[in-house]
Amino acid sequence: MKIPSSLIQNFITSEFNAKLNSSGEYVIHSPFVEDKKGKLYINKDTGQWIDFKAKGRRTTNVSSGSFLIFVKEYLCLKNTDEAIRYLATNYNFIIEKTEEEKKIDEDSYKVLKELIVKDGLKLFNDGSKLGIWGKQAYRYVKSRKLEEEYYPTLGYVFNDNSIYNERVIIPFFEEGKMVYFISRSINPKNKLRYVNPPILDSKNYVFNIDKINEELVMCEGAMDAMSLTIDQPATCLLSADIGIYQLDKIFAKKPKRIIYVPDNDETGHIKMNNNIKKIFTYCPYSGLEMYIYNLPNGIKDLNELKIKTGKNYILRKECSKYTNWGTL
Repeated sequence: MKIPSSLIQNFITSEFNAKLNSSGEYVIHSPFVEDKKGKLYINKDTGQWIDFKAKGRRTTNVSSGSFLIFVKEYLCLKNTDEAIRYLATNYNFIIEKTEEEKKIDEDSYKVLKELIVKDGLKLFNDGSKLGIWGKQAYRYVKSRKLEEEYYPTLGYVFNDNSIYNERVIIPFFEEGKMVYFISRSINPKNKLRYVNPPILDSKNYVFNIDKINEELVMCEGAMDAMSLTIDQPATCLLSADIGIYQLDKIFAKKPKRIIYVPDNDETGHIKMNNNIKKIFTYCPYSGLEMYIYNLPNGIKDLNELKIKTGKNYILRKECSKYTNWGTL
């Protein structure tokens, strides 16, 4: 989201006794820790900031980041959405998306419209009023022992002319609005298990983004994420390295803990190490804790754990705390 430089400058000069240095940065006294000399610097055009006085201190969980993160932290708001609403109300801020964000929204709208109109997406809802194939698809997702709250949001496509034919549709939501999806074949003989929208980049979307709170479970597959109780929200990496844009969205929710659950194979642990390195490299605040949950021997992933044992939660005492991030 593009923040006008005029708004940034208006906010800083209105809220603080700010001085502009030769580098084009506003210098203010940190509002987060005791700061007698003025060690917080804010770029007057981009709003990017760093608080040298607070950096590394346990008394604050944030010391740098975007302008919206600064507003959120300064006003003690829950998230950046509240920061946007505050700026809109008090500073006549009109939300203006970047060209890249506009392109992502346009592509998402086009693909989702085709999925509904052309491909013929049908939702399971409560599982009633389904055709023969719909009932078969519904039996498949029920066999995966997902948490009940997810079933009504899932759907299916039964259309010979669609690339998603005879597949279950798993949607991604942002602020309650469907923005992305993946499709899963229910045919065990189909070697191409997943087919994703061809013109959309999965790294622009975060599964369960609306549910993220202080603790986030990070696993590989959507079925794994839906195997945990919604009181312990999980997101999925879709068997890939996590993207920077995904991290930006996750960090905007400011989770205090991430529980990483790698698939129980060599590839899962290799990807875990790469992703943890990226998480700590790009995390804009201090104090983030990382835990690793290793699945029991013979269990491949969280969904298999749910099917075989009924377990739908992870206790912190079952995890190992990740402590050597500084050597990554």
